[in-house]
Amino acid sequence: MPELPEVEFSRRLAQKSLRGKRIAAMKVAKDRIVCQVPAARLVALKGRAVKQCKRWGKQLWFEMNQGPSPMFHLGMTGSFHVKGKKSLKYVRLKEDDPRTWPPKFCKVEFQMSDGTCFAMSDPRRFGRISLSQDPAKQPPVSKMGFDPLIKMPTLTDFSIQLERKKRDIKATLLDQSFAAGVGNWVADEVLYQAAIHPQEMANQLSAKEVKKLHASLRKVVKKACQVNADAKKFPRSWLFHYRWGKGKTAKDSKGREIRFLTSGGRTSAFVPSLQGSRPKSGVRRASSLSVKKSCVKHVLNNYIYTHIYYTTIYTSTYIFIIYIYTSMYIFIIYIYNYTSMYIIYRILMNSLYIYMYLYIYINVCHICCCACRARVVARKETMEAGQ
Repeated sequence: MPELPEVEFSRRLAQKSLRGKRIAAMKVAKDRIVCQVPAARLVALKGRAVKQCKRWGKQLWFEMNQGPSPMFHLGMTGSFHVKGKKSLKYVRLKEDDPRTWPPKFCKVEFQMSDGTCFAMSDPRRFGRISLSQDPAKQPPVSKMGFDPLIKMPTLTDFSIQLERKKRDIKATLLDQSFAAGVGNWVADEVLYQAAIHPQEMANQLSAKEVKKLHASLRKVVKKACQVNADAKKFPRSWLFHYRWGKGKTAKDSKGREIRFLTSGGRTSAFVPSLQGSRPKSGVRRASSLSVKKSCVKHVLNNYIYTHIYYTTIYTSTYIFIIYIYTSMYIFIIYIYNYTSMYIIYRILMNSLYIYMYLYIYINVCHICCCACRARVVARKETMEAGQ
């Protein structure tokens, strides 16, 4: 899946090939999934010139001399192509022949005024093509966090942002509202080089770990972009070269075992001997299912154990109410001389209704209190157990 380095390579390819050139013709595939706007609106870009090719995170767009900007997201297997030039190469996909034109699974093709042919392909159709009047100030770009290559925050600002994140550091890095463009392999590489377990809580990292993480993120992204996301040119010491096999024999450059776990909804590769077999804090986010199961258990336990105690209170309250009602109705009998049997009947019925309503109300309040307390206890237990 293309991450920041791969998307930056695509931007540079488009910038070098299209900047300052006018669109002479366009072809748009009939694919409503990838093409988020009608083909007629994209074809209307004909005759306009490309001023700049820009990027923020994984979002790409062409700044035109007039009108809206075409925006691109490469999805999982999307790629930019320029006829006669080498395109992006994915680890597990066969490299396209630059002489084959148009490329397979082509979604949009630009024919420039000087004869340059540019296209975007996407075999799995997770990519997106749209139009935006001001991409930098509109969603999704406006909702993204910092870009590690374009605008890496200072160590102080980076530390402050991490303190606000109450989740795994791996999930935090994958959050595009925190670090735009960081994907699975980049996050794993950054944590590997910073020697931090992927399930360590972001807001519990030490100052030393935060400093190492900050430097590692900057270093990994910068180096990967310097070599134009060419995996063969990545340093041999990187985890990247060894993380693709999930067998028991998976080892890093120093022969250390590589293990895999799920963190942030993605498979994470890490080296226990370097990053630790478990988070140092012993804490990770509890799964919602574990919390719910434990919560139900605590609700039942708390309710059953305290039910006898509260029932005693209810019974005492009931007797007290009967006493009040009896006194009141005896007074009424004395004043108005009502029939005693009717009075007794009313006393019993009214007190029974009051007791029933009171009993139901207090039980509901009791269950709610037990549920709130149980959820707190359950989450604490599941987090401590590392479930």
